[in-house]
Amino acid sequence: GLSNMGNDMKAAVECGYWPLYRYDPNRIKLGEPAFQLDYKTTNGKVLDFLRNQNRYSQLERSNPEDAKRLTADLDAHLADRMEMMKRRAADAGPTAVKELIDGLKTELLVVYGSETGTAEAVARRFAKYAKQRGCSIRACTEMNDVCDLPSQSPV
Repeated sequence: GLSNMGNDMKAAVECGYWPLYRYDPNRIKLGEPAFQLDYKTTNGKVLDFLRNQNRYSQLERSNPEDAKRLTADLDAHLADRMEMMKRRAADAGPTAVKELIDGLKTELLVVYGSETGTAEAVARRFAKYAKQRGCSIRACTEMNDVCDLPSQSPV
């Protein structure tokens, strides 16, 4: 109930079910990762946390095989997510992007197809962001350009 809400929230964070992090884009200007993981370790007690949740307790009683399988899947997902978040928190971000862009020797070819205009809008936004980051952009808007793709180097 509500009287244990604080303990439930703490257990969710400690077992990795609920990640605790911050994102501050101002840190990028300082050369630091914008993403900060505030709780970097998990205790592995996901099952203990889940058993305090009524919806899981009902599943465990009514269908223990599915509950066991889902718990194993959740454990794997939470471990993968925690590793991804740790990598993201350690990512140099702007430095890594700059190194990637500095390594580009060719122009970026943006190709899209759209009946409704959605893909075109996404392609234009992508091209704008890439250009802001120093990439040379060439849009492929005509069917002749698409037919010429195999002769482009590198594709």
